[in-house]
Amino acid sequence: VNVFDTCSKTRHVQAILKGNTSMFNPGIMLVDLRKWRSGAITRGLERWQRKTSGCGDMIPLNLAFQGAFDALDWRWNVHPLGAQFMYVPASCLSSAKILHWAGPFKCWRQYSDWERLASLHPKVCELYEAHKPRHTCSIAP
Repeated sequence: VNVFDTCSKTRHVQAILKGNTSMFNPGIMLVDLRKWRSGAITRGLERWQRKTSGCGDMIPLNLAFQGAFDALDWRWNVHPLGAQFMYVPASCLSSAKILHWAGPFKCWRQYSDWERLASLHPKVCELYEAHKPRHTCSIAP
């Protein structure tokens, strides 16, 4: 069951979805800490988290901010990589600043069915291979 599908049935979420409020994906967030600390953002977020228990972080964050945010350029959050049957054009991948892996199908998961879906976007795995974390160790003399 999709968390958003379940949570979208709550009255709080329906209220925000029926309005013209923009929503954001909090997978990539840039926060002005001075502004955050000067307001009641934490208290409001905690209140929404209690009211939407089990809905993850996207719903309470969007309810807390209710459109009061600036959107980053799309290149800073190319998503949802790793989602089933998605396709991201090569031109978007080559312009990306951050690749947001939000789905279950990831290059680094051995049993993720990645091979089956890689044909939809072979450039994604090439990008991952070029930038994946590398374990290194050095032996002190």
